[in-house]
Order: sequence, then structure tokens, then C-alpha cells
Amino acid sequence: ACLDIEIYQTNKKMDNQIRILVVDDEPKICHLIEELLKLEGYQIDVSFSGIEALQMIKRYNYQMLLTDLKMPGIDGLELIQKARELNPEIRTIMITGYSTVETAVQSLRHGVDDYIKKPFNILELRKVVKQTLYTHQVAMENIQLLKDLKKANLELNIHKHGLTEKVQITGEELTVANKELVQ
Repeated sequence: ACLDIEIYQTNKKMDNQIRILVVDDEPKICHLIEELLKLEGYQIDVSFSGIEALQMIKRYNYQMLLTDLKMPGIDGLELIQKARELNPEIRTIMITGYSTVETAVQSLRHGVDDYIKKPFNILELRKVVKQTLYTHQVAMENIQLLKDLKKANLELNIHKHGLTEKVQITGEELTVANKELVQ
């Protein structure tokens, strides 16, 4: 429950900038998902074909793609593959009525973030979208933290090297001064 609240709060802060593309050759499904996700505060675009969806992905920066598996022309797996070539950061959710173990495995091999069977539960869809976006956000934050840590370590090593040189020079100066004192 705490995770759900945290995901909700985090995604509410992000919603203004989150743009989602919904692709299905059934307009009723597209519009249902569109209305549901608009209520969550996301910016939603819809497409009824994979070819049109690719043109939209080239034009706009989508954070998420929800697509049907079976569509005429370009199917959902090919769409996801081409979408990732255009935008490697796009998160993907496959929604399909043709749910088999084979399609689930194929989807995972194509890098699908999650997989939902039709008919889908509205609450499940909301949760999967939020969870996928949250997981991606945390991964991106971790990448940034790792970059920041590497930068800080590099700066620390530079300072350490400088201090080591100063200690060595000071030690040599003390040795010379000590010899002079002894003489």
C-alpha cells in the first residue's frame, strides 16, 4: 500500500510531462484507454495503425507506448522494436486478446515492460502504467546518481593525488630541514 501511494504521488508530480501513445486497430479500445488515462492526468494520443504510430513517435517524445499485439500492417512487436530504435527510453506495455505463453515470451524478448490480457481490468491497467513509469523513473534517477558518484570519485581522486604530492613534498622539506638542524 505504501508503494502504491508513493507511485501515485511520484507520478502525479510527473503527469504534466508524461505523454502516452495508445495504439490499437479497435477505436473503442483506444478511446476507452485514452479516457481512462486522461483521468489520471496523462497526455494521450491515439493511433489505429502501427504505421501511423511510427510517424507519431518520430514527431513527438512519448514516454510510453501501449499497443495491441495483432494489428494489420505492423504488429505490436514490430512497432515496439521500431519505436525503441527511434526512442530507446520509451516504456512499452503490450495489450492483447491473443494471450498465450508464446506471445508473452515474445513480448518479453522484444523488451516489453509489461503485458496485459484483454479484456483488461481498468484498475490493473492504471496500476501497470503507474508502476512501469515509476520503475523507469527510479532507474533513470539511479543512472544519474551513478554518474554523479563517478564524477565525485574522480574529483576526490584528483584531490587525493594533490594531497599525496603535498605530503611527499612537505616530508622531503622536513627531511632537508632536519638535516640542516642536525648540522
